Amino acid sequence: MTVPDAVSNLFVESLKLSAKQRTVLDVIHEHPRGITAARIATIMGTTVNTLRGHLDELLAQEAIRAEAPNVGSRGRPALVYYSRVPDNRAIALEYITLVRVFAQYLLETTDDPRAVAYDIGRTWAREISTEPCDESELLVRLAQMGFDPVPVEEPHNLADTQLAAPPVEQSNVPHSEAPGTAEASDGTATSHPDHACRPIIELRSCPFLHPDKDTPATVCDIHMGMLAARKGPDGRGFTLTPHHGDVLCHVTVINEHVTATDIGDSPPYGDKTQ
Repeated sequence: MTVPDAVSNLFVESLKLSAKQRTVLDVIHEHPRGITAARIATIMGTTVNTLRGHLDELLAQEAIRAEAPNVGSRGRPALVYYSRVPDNRAIALEYITLVRVFAQYLLETTDDPRAVAYDIGRTWAREISTEPCDESELLVRLAQMGFDPVPVEEPHNLADTQLAAPPVEQSNVPHSEAPGTAEASDGTATSHPDHACRPIIELRSCPFLHPDKDTPATVCDIHMGMLAARKGPDGRGFTLTPHHGDVLCHVTVINEHVTATDIGDSPPYGDKTQ
């Protein structure tokens, strides 16, 4: 049975290309309706014979495809080349839109959307890895995901930068599910006095923000759950302090050892008994 290729295998970063092959691919990519070898050679100021080896290598790596045009003229028609490499910006916007749709759907169809979003984040983390993750490994992972993380220098007076995690206005997750919170009488999460958190990473960009549209708060809860399900080798947990005002999002470390249940090793939301 023939199945589609995974798009992640087609990103240019996954291909082993020379500088010249990358240039040829860029030219083809700029012509989504297809382009002939003769036209590529003209644009690059080279000959078709010189170009042929680069095209063969791109075909071998399945970065491009070649098709014969369906024309009625005599003779052998020139092949038309098409890029198979996706447009990074276009695909990112599609994924961001899909995440927004999911997040908005939770808000409209569930009784406790932010708790459900939090558990989705924990499940997401378990799909990535169940191994302990120290601060340096977390920094690398966040950078790969596009969060542009920057380590926060520990101040001399730690009390000046301790943050409650998560802040009151950002989460409705019960205390048993979110480290650093306690459930108030109205069911919302409040700061837990015994779970002071220290900011360790500032997030200067977000792969889930749409450039032109608002982002539902449940998106932050998903990310919060993902971080809460990770723990360092020393048993400490992580959480997210979402941005507010002029303050960017921060990853914070919980300054005490937490249990497995606290950091998200319990079953996903849908598996819990009511």
